[in-house]
Amino acid sequence: MFGVQRLRALPVCRVSKRLLSNEIKEVLSTRLPPPAGINGNQLQLAVISKNLNALNLDLFVNNLNPNEDRSSNILDLLTHIRSSRLANTCLESTNFGVVSHLLDNLSLQELVPILVDRPKYGIFLDNFTGFAVTESLHNEKEYELALPLVLKLVSLDELDSAFIQGFCVKSSIVALKKMLTKEAEPAEEVKAPAGKKQEQKIRVHFIRNHLEHDIKMDIGKSLLKISTIAGEMKDNTQLLAHVLTKRYENMDKLLSSFPSSITSDVLEICKELLTRANQTEICNKLEAIAAEKKSSKSLEELLDVFLSEKIAIEAKQLAEKQKQLFPTWQKLREEKKEMIEKEISVMERKETVEKIKNEIENKKQLLWFFEEEDKLDLEIYKKRVFYPKRWFGKKKKPRVLDEHYVPPQIRKIN
Repeated sequence: MFGVQRLRALPVCRVSKRLLSNEIKEVLSTRLPPPAGINGNQLQLAVISKNLNALNLDLFVNNLNPNEDRSSNILDLLTHIRSSRLANTCLESTNFGVVSHLLDNLSLQELVPILVDRPKYGIFLDNFTGFAVTESLHNEKEYELALPLVLKLVSLDELDSAFIQGFCVKSSIVALKKMLTKEAEPAEEVKAPAGKKQEQKIRVHFIRNHLEHDIKMDIGKSLLKISTIAGEMKDNTQLLAHVLTKRYENMDKLLSSFPSSITSDVLEICKELLTRANQTEICNKLEAIAAEKKSSKSLEELLDVFLSEKIAIEAKQLAEKQKQLFPTWQKLREEKKEMIEKEISVMERKETVEKIKNEIENKKQLLWFFEEEDKLDLEIYKKRVFYPKRWFGKKKKPRVLDEHYVPPQIRKIN
């Protein structure tokens, strides 16, 4: 068991910390110039923090010095804008700049949880940025670490990159093998401490409903959406997906006309899961077909060859497509700048009108004071407060004189 302003690129001296393709490195090092009328002072962190909006955030992340680590500042700004009403106004170029900077300045163990936590940071990957991150994970063989991220990319974002989908299958196989091996090991009994343990109660504001998270079901749903791989890899992936999602009728139909050979690792995983689910008939049918159609290679080995081929092909294709997007992003930034300027001008006009109204009201009161003297006297009279003649508060005790008290004698001194 197991038309726009010309793009400028940074100097070639910048070397990415990740083992990425040269085409991907070149595109990641490209920076969009700020729109016309934006000076350097407006790109400073202190200015942007006071007036944070989608355009300012985009200008900040896309004009950072690659040799300076500003990842903590970026994450603070993302958290702030994500918790505001401007959360849905961020530009696509913002995610590109954020991923490019974080790839260079964070470890994969730090980067992946940030990309997975979308409610907090709101970083969404497309085919290009997703390829850059997954290629880094693949080169460093961090398959188990990458699993939560690639499941989101395939099941939620439905990215159609063949490399990302193949990497999702590879991560799933590696994670399933480790999971099943760990579950097969005997659990260590935890010894109860001697004596009674004092119960400690903590007051909380609320308790969330406990949601049971089945990682195997999530893997199965994601594998069902794999569409870019074909042949023996696709058939084995579909077979494994039906077992994980407990779609045994569909699995039975697939086995009845299974066109390819069954790989050894998929066979072992499916047998283990079917045995645990008490699906003896389907398990026997699977073993019978595997005896006739057993592959000489495992699915992992097939995927390694597939991923190696797709890295070189997709790196060039995605780099070219990304370069074509830069002019479009620049136009969107110009439009966002004009829209924000209009909103600011409307707000300034409203503030000016309110200021003029207040000034007119003050002048009106000064000019009409004597004409409305009777009215003002009446308002003052209405505001008068009348106190009761009899006081119902605490009574003071009368002072009692001493019977033997002798008053001092007052005499005139010559």
